[in-house]
Amino acid sequence: MSTAIEQQLLTQLFSNYTSALRPYMHPGQTTNVSMHLVLFSIVSLSTLNQMLVTNNEMLFQWQDLLLQWQPQHYGNITRLVLPHHYTWRPDVMLLNTGGSVFTDATVNTNSILYYDGTVELITKSMYTSTCGVDIAWYPFDRQDCKLKFASWTYDSTQVALSGHPPDLETFTPNPEFFLEDFWFEDSIVDNPCCSNPVTLVTFHLHLLRRSYFIVYFFVLPAAIINMCSLMSFVLPTDCDERVSLTMNCLLAMVVFLMATTQGLPPSPTVPLIGEYYAACTIILSLCIAASVISLRLSSLQRISLPHFCRFILKYLGYALRLPLSSELDEYWDQERKDGKFNPAKLRIHPSSPIGTINDAAHITFPAVDDQDYHRRSLAVLETLVSITKKILQIHTVHTSHSPRHITSGRGSTSMSEHFSVLECQFLTSVVDRMFFLVFIIINVIFATWVMTAAPDMGQKFSFCPYGKGHCAENFNFNDCKNNLEAGRGCAQPPIVID
Repeated sequence: MSTAIEQQLLTQLFSNYTSALRPYMHPGQTTNVSMHLVLFSIVSLSTLNQMLVTNNEMLFQWQDLLLQWQPQHYGNITRLVLPHHYTWRPDVMLLNTGGSVFTDATVNTNSILYYDGTVELITKSMYTSTCGVDIAWYPFDRQDCKLKFASWTYDSTQVALSGHPPDLETFTPNPEFFLEDFWFEDSIVDNPCCSNPVTLVTFHLHLLRRSYFIVYFFVLPAAIINMCSLMSFVLPTDCDERVSLTMNCLLAMVVFLMATTQGLPPSPTVPLIGEYYAACTIILSLCIAASVISLRLSSLQRISLPHFCRFILKYLGYALRLPLSSELDEYWDQERKDGKFNPAKLRIHPSSPIGTINDAAHITFPAVDDQDYHRRSLAVLETLVSITKKILQIHTVHTSHSPRHITSGRGSTSMSEHFSVLECQFLTSVVDRMFFLVFIIINVIFATWVMTAAPDMGQKFSFCPYGKGHCAENFNFNDCKNNLEAGRGCAQPPIVID
């Protein structure tokens, strides 16, 4: 019975109705259309292509005064569910669409017609919109993506489009971006299609990139590569692999830099991660230069530093926990006092075998009388002294190249070369330790800078669908945020009426 009544009502309503014309009772009447956006999920935001894909449900509602009836005359039927092409529909379009075919992204379902002429059209949509991605603070960037809706052919005197607070009750969080705010605003803009302006409804999505993935896979490896390059200053000073180690670190850094830039669009500004990689590359290049300088210093055979340089180097070594050897310290003190190196005045440690041998060359004997006993004793002692001198001469020939042998002539030259080598080794050790500490400090500074340079870091959830400053202050945003992250959605906060 109800089917027959509905068929009778349908015939009565659409006997003289056409869906091609905008419904109005008299010329100049404006059709008010409200739209309600329900956001199911943010499918993706392509940083490279600058495209936002959202999964939505759109509800349009307007008044069609030509489709009214009295429920008591038709079995108390208060609404009809009809195919969407039966009634007139507003030609609301996504102005900043990024898809090639807009109709493919929208699925029009049935229209719901109420007895007072109210028409509701619910559409399922997968909108692809353009979003100007600002990568200045990438990977700690925030984006303000917009969904702009307006009538394509009707101006504001014909169709007045008005927004409704967006709905997040069925929202599912995105693994790459955190939704900080979602609100709408109505405005009137000029359109080339019409002489009069058109009404524009803009939905704002404030998104914060979840940076843990990028920090873990791109920033942290770069910091580790930088720290590995510092190990070149720990290797022995004469190790040729020091430069190779730093070069391999530089090549690895370039590989990570290329992998990072593949997901970024061309931009007039260098992103934060680009500045960080540039700083890392410069640091590695300086490490290579420092390693070459250190290797060059270690290859020097003779070096003689001025006294003020030795003074600075000595106390710089103490500051870097590299104390000067006592042997080299005595050598520097003796040269500073006498103006030149005099091996005869250099104090030799008692453990040195050279001191005992040299002492034998300075043996003196007491005077003796002419007695026969003393003459025989003197002859024996002279023989022993002669034998000792011959042994000393043989020892001098075999040890003339020893750095600890102290004689005149060539012995003095050998000692100078020995202390030049010690001086060069100490200089190289101090330079290596200084480079090591300096580059550690630089790496820590740059790593701290890249992690804290972005303004307003951290998630700041402030969902107010009516716009900033229009929501009650006692609304618990933390509970709403936790519910959204758990996939339970968030109810609309109460509005503040000015």
